[in-house]
Amino acid sequence: MILRRLTNAFRKQDWFTVLIETLIVVFGVFLGIQLGNWNDDRVLTSSADQARQELIEDLRRDIATFNVRREFYADVLTAALNVESQLGAPPNEAVEAQWLLVADVHETGFMWPLQPSGLVYRELKNAGKLRLIADASLQKDLRDYYEDTSAELGVTIQFDSDFRDNSRRLIDGAIHVHFGEKCDDFELAEPSTPDAYDSEYFTTCAPPDDMSSVSNSYERLLAAPHLADDLRLRISEISQTLTFLSWMENQANNLVLELEADT
Repeated sequence: MILRRLTNAFRKQDWFTVLIETLIVVFGVFLGIQLGNWNDDRVLTSSADQARQELIEDLRRDIATFNVRREFYADVLTAALNVESQLGAPPNEAVEAQWLLVADVHETGFMWPLQPSGLVYRELKNAGKLRLIADASLQKDLRDYYEDTSAELGVTIQFDSDFRDNSRRLIDGAIHVHFGEKCDDFELAEPSTPDAYDSEYFTTCAPPDDMSSVSNSYERLLAAPHLADDLRLRISEISQTLTFLSWMENQANNLVLELEADT
């Protein structure tokens, strides 16, 4: 229709009509381009908001997981300090006290490995969407957290424990079976619900019926020449783990604040 009018206007040398029709065409093309750009921007903004929210939720899951691990290792540290106080004390003839030491030794050896998944971060990185939600500085902080620090965390709390190995060799097999059947029933948080945990992971466990195995294990633990040295190293490892978990939790909290500030 416009082309026909322009053709007729040229034939009639109606330059005013030519000008008007040309402006209409140019304006229509311009408006179409602007609407396309606006729609692209809207889709891009929506995609960035969704990606940012997914990353924030992933970081919050990490924060909840770090909190769970700190609660867990705080209980382990309490048991380790109880053992340290008993190893240097005179032998206790009360079988109840002997059982408490054996149980605390068992608990001191517990480890709960942790490696943040970083699934959302990797998906955004592979899709090239990190630039949509973070400037260069924030991208560096995210990389440090998900790639460098998280890898270090995996190494930090997955160490081999001499105390764990050596102390378990000194405890009767019947007691290990008893621990597995009657005592090690604490709730470990599921990855999908990392904040589902009790205030105490290790509750008091009743001793086995055969207390002779407790006394035998107790005596071997007290007589072990290097167990106290192994325990001091274990306490150092647990303390290091707690410090690193707190630091990682702080890093994740800071990233959440930075991401939320850009919304």
